[in-house]
Amino acid sequence: MGAVGGWVLDAAVGQLAIWRAAGCDVRVAVNVSARQLETGEFVRQVRNTLLCHRVPPSSLSLEITEHHLMHDIESSAGQLEDLRGLGVRIALDDFGTGYSSLSYLPRLPVDQLKIDRALVARVGAERDTVPTVLQLGYDLGLSVVAEGVETAEQFALLRAAGATHGQGFLFAPALDLARATELVHQGRVQLPAIDVSTTGPSVSDDEIARVTA
Repeated sequence: MGAVGGWVLDAAVGQLAIWRAAGCDVRVAVNVSARQLETGEFVRQVRNTLLCHRVPPSSLSLEITEHHLMHDIESSAGQLEDLRGLGVRIALDDFGTGYSSLSYLPRLPVDQLKIDRALVARVGAERDTVPTVLQLGYDLGLSVVAEGVETAEQFALLRAAGATHGQGFLFAPALDLARATELVHQGRVQLPAIDVSTTGPSVSDDEIARVTA
């Protein structure tokens, strides 16, 4: 898993370098496994990969699940701090299910919360927790992304709840490199046509175009 994770990181940053050389202002997000963090070499690997491809750290976002972080919160927090010291952005993935990290969240050096799709699937239903998670993230000064947005109804309800960022099949399915490159050059995806008069700010996939590896 460690070797595969290293290959994915290198391939993603290498492609990011190609897109940036073509004039695209884009950020790539890469999922990180627990094993990668446990090696103790991950920070050095990230630094060397960025230097090798001459990519600015701010163009890379690393996504780590709260499940992985909870195994050793002190060690994880230290590594995240070192990664952020490089200038890399950190996202806490699949937030809100399985593990409770609320007591640790203010101490974790993260930039973004990604609300788990299981919570997003219940947006607008009884005991909907999405507005609470959104407010929690905003109170901590974090960007918040709703994962697994699949229907126009979810899209509208998320906007009404105050969501400003989302990802999911409603915007685009998993893409091959050619189609992803086309969208990166295009700079945007077509959002669903819905009544926005009462639903608040728009939902996009990030502040700048973003691709997840």
